[in-house]
Amino acid sequence: MSEGVQGKHSFRVLTQQIFGLSPEIEWVVLEEAGREARRAWRDPLTGKLCLSMTANNAQLIDPLLFMLAERSDDVSGQEASANPHRLVFVVLVYVDIVQIVARLGGDAHVSIAVSPAVNAHSLGTKLTSLLEDYVQSPVLH
Repeated sequence: MSEGVQGKHSFRVLTQQIFGLSPEIEWVVLEEAGREARRAWRDPLTGKLCLSMTANNAQLIDPLLFMLAERSDDVSGQEASANPHRLVFVVLVYVDIVQIVARLGGDAHVSIAVSPAVNAHSLGTKLTSLLEDYVQSPVLH
């Protein structure tokens, strides 16, 4: 893995690795607390990797989504025993796109978009495995 200054990783390198997981990935968004979202996509004509600081048509994720998904309380509001399962990733299905969202440490997450025909579980598992290498280091521009 290519590292930048003092163990920090390049956003470009991260996105290249994510796009390498599947040719079906349409875009990647990195959202970190206190920073503007960063987006990457491949130019459909040239195949060149494009980066921007805006999310354009990407659906940004509210971090509260993870809190709700990990919630261990039962429906009545009574606290249940701690959830023994660990949330690995969240899949959001829209009419024309599937968005897979995985945590990157405690204050960031990565979203990728694919067509509904892609196996979201398989790709989500690959994404979380890749992101484990990045958990300890911030991602640079």
